Amino acid sequence: MEREPKYDNLHADCQHGVTITAKDRLLQAWETCMGHTRDFTKYSKLYEGTEAGEVFAAAAVKEGECAASMHDLLESWQEKKAEL
Repeated sequence: MEREPKYDNLHADCQHGVTITAKDRLLQAWETCMGHTRDFTKYSKLYEGTEAGEVFAAAAVKEGECAASMHDLLESWQEKKAEL
C-alpha cells in the first residue's frame, strides 16, 4: 500500500519520488529574474533613447526588485536554518 507523501510548508510537489520544495522553486525563479534583469538592461542600452529602450529599462528595474525580494526571502530561510 502506497503512503501519501508528507508535506510541510516548504514542500510543494512530490512526483516520481522527487520532492520539489518552495526553496527549489524560489531559487529557480530568482535565477530567472536575474537573467531577465540582465537581458532587459542590455536591451535598454541597445535601444537607448527610444520608447522601447525606456520600456526595457523599466522592466529591468521591476525584475531587479523582484529578484531582490526573492533573495531576501532565501537569505531569511538560510538564517533560520543556521539557527537550528
